[in-house]
Amino acid sequence: MTAPQTKAEPRAGKAPLSEQIAMIKARNLMVAQVASTNWGMGLSPIMQRAVAEYIRVTGLDLTEIDILGGRIYRNSVYSLRRLSELVAEGKIEYARADFIHEDPRLTEIAENADAPPPEREWAIAEIWRRKRECITRSIPLEAHYACVFRVKVRGVDGEFADAKWIQLGRLNRKDKLADPIGNEHPIETLVSRAAHRTLRFVSTKFEAIGSVERQLDEIAEAIIEEIPKDERKAEPAAREEPRPDRPPIPEEYYPNPAKQLTEGAPPDPLIQRLDLEKAARAMAGPDPYTDAVGAESGTEPAPIAAAAEALTPAVNTVVGDDVAPAKAPSDEEWQDDRSLVD
Repeated sequence: MTAPQTKAEPRAGKAPLSEQIAMIKARNLMVAQVASTNWGMGLSPIMQRAVAEYIRVTGLDLTEIDILGGRIYRNSVYSLRRLSELVAEGKIEYARADFIHEDPRLTEIAENADAPPPEREWAIAEIWRRKRECITRSIPLEAHYACVFRVKVRGVDGEFADAKWIQLGRLNRKDKLADPIGNEHPIETLVSRAAHRTLRFVSTKFEAIGSVERQLDEIAEAIIEEIPKDERKAEPAAREEPRPDRPPIPEEYYPNPAKQLTEGAPPDPLIQRLDLEKAARAMAGPDPYTDAVGAESGTEPAPIAAAAEALTPAVNTVVGDDVAPAKAPSDEEWQDDRSLVD
């Protein structure tokens, strides 16, 4: 008598095949989103997958990271969100922007004889306060906008602050705008950059705040170190440096070169060739992830995924609410700290 057949049970520690396929699709979608960004389209396929894995493991948003010199950095968008979370958690009393550039409206109020006396007194005091801040923080006279971002850590006397400034129309050695983003959005740029630098400085001084930042750095390093060095840095995008013997690719083909096909236009041989070359590069490089077949066959996880998964619990570690008492640094100590970069 033949024994009744039973449904095969999934091996311990392995997710069902349907879940693995869904995870692979989600990863591929994130890779496509990375490749569609201005900074991601020039990355190698394996680097695009590494960035997507970092986003998946850490839970960060695509807008909160940048790739500079082949390394993953969290940008000012992340810093502003992180500071708001620290205020909500009670670790920081306040985090606010203080603008210190000259404002013609203050002068108008101060010189207006018909203005209420309290308002005139406030305007005069504010004008002198801003001048004092600019002088103290070495803001150049050519600056059109300046901001000091202030952070007060709970249980610490004094506050942490850093200043940034923007000069509109400033040109570099190639007679191009030295800061096009700041020139177009000066207020938003000032706040985000000053907040970013201030958060980094505070993170180096307090364990309860800096532990999460260090864990995110460790995950980025663990993922990137598995990538060959020649695959880390971004390559010039095709639309930025078109070959002289070919016409430039129309702007509407980005970020999806196959967009024309969905609109009923005839295929463009140039776009088809670029798609084939991109696919060939992706197939030629090693796949840093364990696909569904590999997972079922019991193969070892790929280096990038393994490195990220090994550090995943660290990101979800709850940081204690206690902040060790400390004194805020003096102005000299702040200026002498060269370990931070803009």
